[in-house]
Amino acid sequence: MKKYEILFIIDKDVADDKREEAIEKVVSYITDNNGEIIDLDKWGMKKYAYTINFKNEGYYVLIKFVLDPSLLLELKRRMGLNEAYVREMITTVIENKKTLAPKKARAPRRNDAMDNAYAPASVDVVENVESTVEVVAEAPATQVEETVVLEAVAENTEA
Repeated sequence: MKKYEILFIIDKDVADDKREEAIEKVVSYITDNNGEIIDLDKWGMKKYAYTINFKNEGYYVLIKFVLDPSLLLELKRRMGLNEAYVREMITTVIENKKTLAPKKARAPRRNDAMDNAYAPASVDVVENVESTVEVVAEAPATQVEETVVLEAVAENTEA
């Protein structure tokens, strides 16, 4: 036997006495099959997130229960045959949920050191790089980039 939750919506046009009867059908199916109702929570009329069958609201009910897993398909089938139920969703309740430990600070990677080597160390380096670009402007673009990067790295390591 497992713990489950079923959330279902009853059509808003169903009369109050028929609505209670629809809820009782679900409860009686669970209890008649050696199940146990843990909690029955009637949420009441709520608006839908989107239109369902040309309607905008319905009566929501949440039931927490314990039941044999082999009986769930029959419960869904019976609810599907009754037009009072608009939608239903059965989920398994997970107990002993483990929480994740906070992330540890990661060790620096090789790529981080390489990224820092190309970062300008100060305003002086940026000015020197700009003047180098002006001097080597006649070279092809790839040579300019390589020259600028190599000179910037050389100046960073000297400082």
